[in-house]
Amino acid sequence: TRLTTRRTLMRNASTRKMTHEPRSGDDIWAEIKKESFAKPTGTPSTYLKSEFIATSPTIASLEHCHPGVFFDVMGETLDDDSIMCADIGDNALFMASSLAARRGQRFLTSEHLGIMGYSINSGIAAAMSTGPETKKLVVAGDGGVQMSINELSTMKDLGAKNVLVVVIVNSRLGRVKNEKWGAGLKADGCFIGSPDYVKLFEAYGYPGGMVLSTSDRESIATSIEKGWESAATHGCCVIELHQDPSVAPVMHKLAVRKSLFTKSTANATKDSLHPPLKVEHDNRMQIQEWLNSLTKVEKSEEYWLNKGDFFTMSPSAMVEKMYKSYEIAPGAQFFGSEDAKKTFDTEFKAAALESLPAKVLLEEIIAKGTSNTHPMKMQFLACPPNFNFSLHSHPTVELIIPAFGAIYERRLMGARVDPSLQTKSVELMPSIADHHFYSHPLPEEMDMEDKAMQEKMKKIVSLGTSGCFVDRKAPEGSVMFNDVGSVHQTYSDGDGCLILVVWGGIHADLVHCDCCGIKGNEMLFMPVP
Repeated sequence: TRLTTRRTLMRNASTRKMTHEPRSGDDIWAEIKKESFAKPTGTPSTYLKSEFIATSPTIASLEHCHPGVFFDVMGETLDDDSIMCADIGDNALFMASSLAARRGQRFLTSEHLGIMGYSINSGIAAAMSTGPETKKLVVAGDGGVQMSINELSTMKDLGAKNVLVVVIVNSRLGRVKNEKWGAGLKADGCFIGSPDYVKLFEAYGYPGGMVLSTSDRESIATSIEKGWESAATHGCCVIELHQDPSVAPVMHKLAVRKSLFTKSTANATKDSLHPPLKVEHDNRMQIQEWLNSLTKVEKSEEYWLNKGDFFTMSPSAMVEKMYKSYEIAPGAQFFGSEDAKKTFDTEFKAAALESLPAKVLLEEIIAKGTSNTHPMKMQFLACPPNFNFSLHSHPTVELIIPAFGAIYERRLMGARVDPSLQTKSVELMPSIADHHFYSHPLPEEMDMEDKAMQEKMKKIVSLGTSGCFVDRKAPEGSVMFNDVGSVHQTYSDGDGCLILVVWGGIHADLVHCDCCGIKGNEMLFMPVP
């Protein structure tokens, strides 16, 4: 039989932090530190509320100009149509933290591409696409500006007007130098030299540049005013800002929350790395009443991804087909309109591209319809109110989109189960149909695979002591991605939820392992198997 023939082939040393504060005004630092923003990295002089920058003349230095103070003053000189061109590195972080933007202004940046030397080139583009009266602010570090300084000749040839270049000089590649690379690791080759930028710009035909090495607001305001006057007259001007190299900006990253000790939806954060989807439907009352009637998770009809059509099929059409299999409201559509379907199709595919790793998409899901040797499918899971899944690991990648209601999770950060322990125990059966990678598994085969996976998981007796559990909420329309081997426990609130999942159909439950050494596990709410 088919089942018989398929029973074969089983298979941190932290470095010392240096904090450099301005040499004057020490008596006010205690007060200012209380009012500063939360800082995962950097120094107390790094990221202050603008009201304290504006009212604290004690943030001063006779040798250096604090970029945070400079950009706070700079923001007051810009117009509603000014264009800011940001490079990459600490210079961009200082500007983003301290320059207050206004409606109508535009920012040009390479963002996550991390292109050093970008700002001068984007400044040229801005100058060529706007009138001479528009202020163009170009900000770069001494590392990035030297990667495209030759483009000043292009700027001159094209007759650019009203471009003010600010070069923040700290004699190092600050973002690389300040980054935490891990225990025992440090960045080398980060120290750099610089020419005299005032003389260099003058050599290109842009006189009137100046050096700024004070945090006195009046001096900064005067220098900025002269800079804009020179930029309007000669086309371009430079301000060479000498920064204390020991002062670093904040590198804002997704926070790992520690409110983990009760099963409470109030503890869950909504932090997400992925853009949400817009899910519109008209039958909320019927869905809610149906969810309230459930006592266990109900799975919809499934759509197997064994035809290589993950990006060519219509996700909304599959959603409608799976929704109808529930028979919640005979004849009712899930989506409220055709426009809602089109929007969902576009946003679903964008979410998949954004969240699923490119290698997994190209080499597994699209090329084989699998993940970690398991077949992949799309399906609805309807969760009753106040339902808890077991603590589990993921044998495959998993994409979760709450289509109705919200789902919550307690995720293990910093540790995972080895994916090689979670591969499929029995090979997939080749398909006899054209253009199919494999024959989709029968329900009996999925049950067998589930039992085999749980037997494997019984051998895992501990998750170790590294990492910590954190609570997160995935609201309706948001995107949750689970990588192979990741560990979490998901649960619904008092309304239940209907979630759209792209998954392999099984979880690797960890009901027999000990995770008592991991922070945040005290209130893991695993149901009795």
